[in-house]
Amino acid sequence: MAKRQIVELIDDIDQTRIEDKGGNHTFSLNGQAYEIDLSDQNATRLRDALEPFILAGRKTGRSEARPVSGSRARSRTETDAIREWARKNGYEVSNRGRISETILQAYRSA
Repeated sequence: MAKRQIVELIDDIDQTRIEDKGGNHTFSLNGQAYEIDLSDQNATRLRDALEPFILAGRKTGRSEARPVSGSRARSRTETDAIREWARKNGYEVSNRGRISETILQAYRSA
């Protein structure tokens, strides 16, 4: 039996479907990292809004914002739940190692 699963990325600001351009963005403020899914248009709005502050600010080295892959440490329970969900939904996932970004995005949007 063939199975086809479609994952749609939705803009967190206006709830529209994100087309080819746009995607996941991270930023940090006051030591807190944030992650947001934005269309290309809303990503431009975010960059434009932050530009004067970025230009006036100083770089301090590595950002505290996490990579897009969501590589933050997960509990064993959370990792096991993601792997179990993936298997039940037709994804191939190993018992060890990293969980692919495709699976993580599908899990988050389920």
